[in-house]
Amino acid sequence: MMQAHESVNRVRETADAVVVISNSNVLEMIPDDTSLEASFGLVDEVMGQAVFGLSNMITKTGILTAGFGDVNSVLQNSGLSVIGIGNGFGESASEDATTSSLNSPLFDTPLHGARGILVNIVGGESLRTKHIDTVLQTTYANVNKDANVKAAAQVDNSFLSDAVFVTVLCSQDSNH
Repeated sequence: MMQAHESVNRVRETADAVVVISNSNVLEMIPDDTSLEASFGLVDEVMGQAVFGLSNMITKTGILTAGFGDVNSVLQNSGLSVIGIGNGFGESASEDATTSSLNSPLFDTPLHGARGILVNIVGGESLRTKHIDTVLQTTYANVNKDANVKAAAQVDNSFLSDAVFVTVLCSQDSNH
């Protein structure tokens, strides 16, 4: 554990932001009776979803687009950052995905203390403006009113029509 903390601190010296995902938080997501191989598969899936959400935010043109400038304004000199992911399906997809991402066991620190937040919303062909509004209003209601919130949203036809996937990246002050 000490080696991990030392490594993070070394990276923090040269990076604007460091996304840290605690092993113990990931373990909370895995049922106790899950085999070792299946556990690593679940961890791979969680990490893949997180990377997918962040890369889509920057590389995909969509309904709302966040570029490197937006990402930089949220992450520059932020220190440690945390990520949450969530998905939903059907009538309550946007609410379920947002609630899941904001209450993610991957968060080590309270969300209301975040100084910057990147929100990425990806949905199937039935993604509507009301879904994006629901995600953003729910996010605003759960974070510091002074937080710098940037959002991106894309329609991805490879998703199920009624699916919504939300990725939230929260940056803390550089002294955290």
